Amino acid sequence: MTKPKGLFLALVLICVPLAYPAHAQSGSPDATAQIKADVAKRIAHKNAHVKIELRNGDKLQGRIEQADDNKFTIRDDKTKNNIDINYSDVVKLKGQGLGAGKKIGIIVAAAVVVVGIVGYIAVRNAF
Repeated sequence: MTKPKGLFLALVLICVPLAYPAHAQSGSPDATAQIKADVAKRIAHKNAHVKIELRNGDKLQGRIEQADDNKFTIRDDKTKNNIDINYSDVVKLKGQGLGAGKKIGIIVAAAVVVVGIVGYIAVRNAF
């Protein structure tokens, strides 16, 4: 009875990975749409200074000057030249400054410190 179960389990373990085809990461429509939306948001909010990592491994830093349907233009901080970048060539787009999660973490940490100090003073004065 255990031999057929073991054979079935081995067959399932071999066949399951074959059922899901591999997806290429480069230029996926979802990632490209996300980059495009992020560029549009940064231009609208005047937060145009970004760090960009490209698919070929290059890293750029600069200000977003303009955006079109297929590409956007940045002014490189080092060379001061305008560079056109296709949305599909971007791996990571990161803005300058702290993200929302880090800001919330700092506020929570500061609140914990304040509560701890107030608690310590209250306990010390009580006795």
